[in-house]
Amino acid sequence: MDTATKLTPASVLPNHLNTDSSRKNIYIIFIEFDSAQTSTIISFLRNNDFAPRGKNIETMQQRFESSLDDVMQEQQQHMHKVFSNIDAGLKEQVSKTGEVVEKQLGMIDQSMQQEINRTMNEMGKALGQISNQFVNDYSRLVSKMDTVLKQAV
Repeated sequence: MDTATKLTPASVLPNHLNTDSSRKNIYIIFIEFDSAQTSTIISFLRNNDFAPRGKNIETMQQRFESSLDDVMQEQQQHMHKVFSNIDAGLKEQVSKTGEVVEKQLGMIDQSMQQEINRTMNEMGKALGQISNQFVNDYSRLVSKMDTVLKQAV
């Protein structure tokens, strides 16, 4: 049944309950249901005979309780499905966040490794230049010492 359909006692109740005398004995309970649940209840009401003749109130009450139990079970299943979907979505988002964080840590590690390599290369070059200068200075010193020794002898 379309949610835009206007519900009247004539459209919901069986004909034998849809009289002025019987209407005053029917109480409507307003509970918010989605369109599928409303359709289920209306279908139940249309397909079941609630004639007061020959049937007792207890039977009617049992049918109504059974119908409400069915609606409640359907509602619970729907809520379970919604919560399962929310749980799955959260797990997926946490997993994606973990992957992104892991990727960023990998990039930071790689960047640090490159910086360490660059710094070590520069330090190696500087050490080579210092060693080269030391060799040059030492060679000149040895050469001058050799000259001084030759002159002294």
